[in-house]
Amino acid sequence: MEIPYWIQEQLTRMARALWGGKKRSAFYRRLAVYLNNGIPVRAATTRLLQQKSLQGGSGLMAAFDPDRLALQEIGDRLANGETLSQALRGWAPTADLSIIQAGELSGDLASGLRSAIEGQGIIGRMMGKIVGEAIDPIVMSGLGVYLVYIVGTKMVPPMELMSNPNTWPTLARALLPMAAAAQSPWSAVVFLLMIVGLVITIVSLPFWSQHGRRYVENIPPWSIYRMIIGAQWMIGFSRLVGSGITATDALGLQAKYARPWLRDRLLDAQQRMRNGRELGQAFIEGEMGFPDRILADDLSAFSGSGDFAKLLRSLGEEWLEDIERQVMGTVRIMALFANIGVNLLILLVVFGVFDLQNVMMASAHTG
Repeated sequence: MEIPYWIQEQLTRMARALWGGKKRSAFYRRLAVYLNNGIPVRAATTRLLQQKSLQGGSGLMAAFDPDRLALQEIGDRLANGETLSQALRGWAPTADLSIIQAGELSGDLASGLRSAIEGQGIIGRMMGKIVGEAIDPIVMSGLGVYLVYIVGTKMVPPMELMSNPNTWPTLARALLPMAAAAQSPWSAVVFLLMIVGLVITIVSLPFWSQHGRRYVENIPPWSIYRMIIGAQWMIGFSRLVGSGITATDALGLQAKYARPWLRDRLLDAQQRMRNGRELGQAFIEGEMGFPDRILADDLSAFSGSGDFAKLLRSLGEEWLEDIERQVMGTVRIMALFANIGVNLLILLVVFGVFDLQNVMMASAHTG
């Protein structure tokens, strides 16, 4: 039975989200092996799709297979005359696309694929650590919100019916603002505004590129985004220059696939380089804080080196380690404050309820 077109489109969109780094790396690795053995990229992709079809069987489960859907669409685009970097649009991150296109331009696509795998691994390991550290403050913050809701809607109202709040001890009266916040209709509005603000903040990370952005570049989460994307840019840039592409062309190639925030910074630096500035000075004069003021100064110092590409790679790896420490430190501080806040909230609830129970027991004995 043929799957309707609109269902196929939805499956493809889901597959793009599920075709993660490990699956892409496996495809790049196998494709590089075929290319090194003289098999063209289109024929290699077709063969990999055939192999996947043999492994995955047929029917409904095969229709949901991200690997099969990815290889099918990439193969169709290659058959229509697109290059691999063009065919991978929507399936691979922009950092991969620029490195792969550099491999195409240099005539060594297999090396470009391996460089993309290496870059994925470095960034993937760092992101894994960051996400692992970020889970704790997120969970603790959610627990704090839930605790306020439970105390404010389930515990305090029955107690208010049993005893006059004006007679409650100090710690017990501290529970009243929780009840007011949890029961107020404005709480839902505030919570909704927080969700909207979070969404706007996340969307602003790659898309907000106007003049005002530079004033928040040192404030989380924009500072964290700047550091991570800066590290990703540095890794990709060092590999592009190492493949023989000039620094000016490398900036343009990366800008071609970049989101607005990064694209504006790369194009600004590229224009300054065309006007005679070297790379580090171009970033410094741009005054956008990208990738980092100290790193830009280092790039300026090394720009005249005869082995600039090798120095770029070494500098990028060292800077990546520094970024990892900085980002992890920021996330850990956020986790510390979240833990302290929730623990204080729990202590307030425990001691407040304990005091209130003592008052009620005393009232019962008196009565």
